[in-house]
Amino acid sequence: MSIIALDMPSERDERISWLEKQLIGLELGGLTSQLEAVNGPGDSSQTLDTILGDKQTGVLAGGFSELNDKQIAQLLTHPRLLLELQECVCERGGAYWSRIELTAGMRQAVDRVRRRLDVQAVVPERTVIARIGPWLGWVVAAAIAIVVAVNWQSSRNDPSWGWLRPDALASSASTDRGAYLNRLAGSANEWFQVRPTDRTAAAARISELRRGCTRLLLSEHPGLPPADKDWLLERCQVWASKLDQQLAFLESGMEASQVIAQVDETVNALINALRLRATTNVS
Repeated sequence: MSIIALDMPSERDERISWLEKQLIGLELGGLTSQLEAVNGPGDSSQTLDTILGDKQTGVLAGGFSELNDKQIAQLLTHPRLLLELQECVCERGGAYWSRIELTAGMRQAVDRVRRRLDVQAVVPERTVIARIGPWLGWVVAAAIAIVVAVNWQSSRNDPSWGWLRPDALASSASTDRGAYLNRLAGSANEWFQVRPTDRTAAAARISELRRGCTRLLLSEHPGLPPADKDWLLERCQVWASKLDQQLAFLESGMEASQVIAQVDETVNALINALRLRATTNVS
């Protein structure tokens, strides 16, 4: 997983342009997770209405230039509101948003979806396209439809394994650090309990593992010393990046068996790293 937030420009105009591209791109979830890892989820009493105020209509029509620096900072420290704003833009955004130039990564994702739309659709894309409106164009809408479809399929299956299992990260405050790290390793080992044989099933399984990485990144792990927390965050970012790459290989047409073999290597490596860390003394 690349550290998207590190690419954020410091100059106001450049930052606004960058944030607008993130808002209509496919990596907003990753950016939101990274901002939460740094700042926390933010004050739950803050809403889009309290932060944007009477500027909300202007943002939907003309972008972030309508906001002052304080409002932009508040959005960044309440990152889940960016996802809510993305939904508002998709539903009610004006023509301004359709003129924003897509990033190279977004264009590549759209091209992959165009090539594979006929075999990847899990839910009728017309339903999603109708909801988000014509301003995005059918190709970008289809790309978002695939993301929604994968998430929908994962939630439909209600995965409860690995780091997504409710008790996988529980009670770390009262657990020996070595035992906790070994428990994380044992949870990761559950990857091997299901062996998908086609690309659709493989994508769902890898996505569940990837979501587990996000949960690991956002958890406090209160029983771990700071050095362990820093190590775990750094390693999980590496593991997540590998899983993202392996999903991309799958989307580009690589055989499921080849991608699964690569994920097996990643999981074995992370299990070994966690177990080794569990036996290492940390001052």
